[in-house]
Amino acid sequence: MWKIQLSLRQRSKPSSKKYISSESQYQKAPEIAFDGIPETEWKQLLLSVFKHSIRLLKPGGLIAVFTDWRRLEKMASLMAQAGLPPKGVVVWDKTAGSRPVKGGFNLQTEFILWGRKGSGAPELYAHGVITPATLTKRQHLTQKPVKVIEHLLKVVPKGGKILDPFAGVATTGVACLKNGYSFTSVEVVPEYFEIGCRRLKELENN
Repeated sequence: MWKIQLSLRQRSKPSSKKYISSESQYQKAPEIAFDGIPETEWKQLLLSVFKHSIRLLKPGGLIAVFTDWRRLEKMASLMAQAGLPPKGVVVWDKTAGSRPVKGGFNLQTEFILWGRKGSGAPELYAHGVITPATLTKRQHLTQKPVKVIEHLLKVVPKGGKILDPFAGVATTGVACLKNGYSFTSVEVVPEYFEIGCRRLKELENN
């Protein structure tokens, strides 16, 4: 099987150098926690998070994990080791203007591995490709549009509770509040935590 190995140099790059291709205001954004840790520690961290998350899932509950093409296979393997093998992949098409590659093909897709714990799947069939509008204002280096999260919430029963162990600026929380879900968010970078709290408070006030 074809395997992709990230070099030590690639793994240890600051977040602002990995995810932003040119100089911009986002170059000065806070670094993402745990992003540049060694591969062994990265695997141990995610395996622990997956195991605890799966333990908290109710029967029929779903886990969804964002990843890029380089770590798709490794992420699927970690989910399986944690006890919940993926059932499929959702493709997020970021549209043609995203991450152009000279002489090649745009890196315009991200992948969302998903798996369900036991039985209890809802009677619905959600699209496996998401093409939302591009973010016009970004407050986090890898921020997701709210509509991407809203699409994933379609397979969660109304009134369900969501856990986001890597909350960033609380985009999942925003999507939950807008669509009638309760949630628990975890974020260790103080600057992103504060931004997330402000977003949630503004939404509640409106």
